[in-house]
Formats: sequence, C-alpha cells, structure tokens
Amino acid sequence: MTTTSHPFASSRLSRESGLGGTGCLARLRVFFVALALLALLPFPKAAMAQDAESFKSHYEKAVALYNTSQYERAIEEFRIAYEMRPAPIILFNLAQAQRKSNHPKEALEMYERYLAGNPPDELKEETQKYIAEVKVTLAAAESEAKAAQEKAEADKVAAAKAAQEKAAADKDAAARAEEIRRRMAPTRPLNIAKWSLAGAGVLMTIAGAVMLGLDGRPSCDLATGQKLCPEELNTKLGGGILLGAGLLSLGGSGALFALDYKRTHDGALRAQVAFGMRF
Repeated sequence: MTTTSHPFASSRLSRESGLGGTGCLARLRVFFVALALLALLPFPKAAMAQDAESFKSHYEKAVALYNTSQYERAIEEFRIAYEMRPAPIILFNLAQAQRKSNHPKEALEMYERYLAGNPPDELKEETQKYIAEVKVTLAAAESEAKAAQEKAEADKVAAAKAAQEKAAADKDAAARAEEIRRRMAPTRPLNIAKWSLAGAGVLMTIAGAVMLGLDGRPSCDLATGQKLCPEELNTKLGGGILLGAGLLSLGGSGALFALDYKRTHDGALRAQVAFGMRF
C-alpha cells in the first residue's frame, strides 16, 4: 500500500473520534485514487493481483464498519488487512477500533506498536494523546477491580464472622434448652421430692387421724357380764405426732410444688426466648 493512503486512514478514523482535520474529503479522494491506481498496476502474477484486490476489499469493509460504529467487526477486518499488508497505519486504525469497542488494553498495545514505527509528527502527537487517555481508562478499571476485590474480601470476612457468631449462639441456645429440659424432666429431683413429701404427708396425716380416733377405746375382750374394760388404747400422743408431721409434710410439699412451678414456667419462658433468638 502506498504512503498516500496512510494520512487518509488516520484522518478518517480520527475524525470519527472528534480529532479529524479539515482536509478529510480531499484525503478521501486521494485514498480512492491510490486504491484505483493500485488495482490498475500490472502484476507479474494473477495471485498478486488477487491478493491486492482482497486487501482492498477487507480494508474498505473495515473502514465502512468503523464509520457505522460496528467496531468489533471492523477490528476483525483490520486484522485481516494487516496480515495481508502489514502497513503501520493499519495498527493505528486497529487501535482506534479497539478503543471504541472498550478494549483499552489491546488498544494501548496497538498504539504503542504504531508509535514505535516512528510515524509523522502530527500522528505521533495524536497517538500520544490516545495513549494517555487509554492509560487513564486502564487505571480507573484497575482501581474499580481492586475496590471490588477488597469489598468481596470484606464481605467474605463478615460472612465468616456472622457464621461463627450464629454457630456460637446456636450452641449456647442448645445448652440452655438442654438445661431447661433437664429441669422440666419428670425425673428431676425437685419433682420427685415434692411428690414423695406429699405422699408421706398424706399417709402420716391419715395415720395420725386414725390413731387419734382410736385413743381411749378398750383394748380387751369383755367377759360374760363384764361391762367395762380395764385397758384402753392410748394413741393420742402418737396420733398427734403423726398428724402434726403429716401436716408439716404437706405444707413442705406445697412449698416444693410452688417452687417447682416457678422454675418450670421460668424455664419454659427462657426456652421460648432461646428459640426466638435462634430464628
């Protein structure tokens, strides 16, 4: 490709980026004249002519795609054209398309490769401006990625801490529930004591009452014609003691019932609170 097409390619694509010159139409004519002359040049072989025509087709298609904002497709066509004719200006055009399609890393590489070829001063200055712009974009993207990574790590740490706290709370709630279950079990010591004391109190009260009822009754069998028995039962003292002990036992049993009621109902309330804390 002749050097007359290079300024056109740069100016054409630069104008689409807001940096084109005033001589774009003139350069457009120069470009197509150059392509027409290229097509008319005699080639020693038909294959060379066919390659030139193929290059022209891909390059023109790439420019058309770029001008219609189809940057991804333009990139592919520019790459094919560059493989066929590695003209430096195509690197610039390829970088422009990659920048437009939000591929700053690839665009930076193409700009630097083009700049390494020592382009004209006008294009060198333009390329340096694009390089600075792309580097800013890359730095911003890197900063965003770093912030996102730091946030993800912080969220991970917070989630692990929350999981540990929940596990500890669940363990504590389970321990409290087990303690409450033990306290409310039928075999709990207080439950056994209150019923045992109540049973003993009932038995002693009944026995004391019976003995008091039997006190003073004759304890012998009367002979024929005998009206009075010289022996009488003396159970008043023992009956009174048993009756008093029975009543005391019942009173103590009542106190144990009240205490056990308070403990079991407080335990049930704590169990509800612990259950609510877990969920």
